[in-house]
Amino acid sequence: MKLQYPIVNDSDQIIGYKNKEQAYKERMMLRSVQIFVYSPKGELFIQKRAKNKLRYPNYFCASVAGHVEPGESYRKTAIRELKEELGLKKAKNLKFITKESIPVGENNYAMTTLFTIQTDEFITLQKEEIDSGNFYTIEKIKQLILEGAPFTPGLLHFFNKQYK
Repeated sequence: MKLQYPIVNDSDQIIGYKNKEQAYKERMMLRSVQIFVYSPKGELFIQKRAKNKLRYPNYFCASVAGHVEPGESYRKTAIRELKEELGLKKAKNLKFITKESIPVGENNYAMTTLFTIQTDEFITLQKEEIDSGNFYTIEKIKQLILEGAPFTPGLLHFFNKQYK
């Protein structure tokens, strides 16, 4: 049986459980995290999603992104995802930025918490989830956006809020 994720309302109260595919299809709100991982030089790591991803394959995405599993807090999910997707083990300086309902598709939203972290740890990509990734200056990311490179709606939402 597929994992049943918490479905929430606009107040972030759990109103049920569905697997991801069902939640996407029915446009129900899942809980998720995005993490902006910075180098000591202030460059932002962005990943290119794997080509086999259900949504937004080969799109640029936040450094780390993932869904909150049953019984997990947003912070616990962020720490788990940092380790799974990038191999990062030190999360002491993980900083909460905001939690809000953000667009993740056409007429589809996720209750998402944005965290930031700075690291000098070596990054090991989770190949099933991530095709590639790199640290970029904020100016370079702005340039990629202007050039029309494919970015997930969630990354664009938080990036534009942070850097406009």
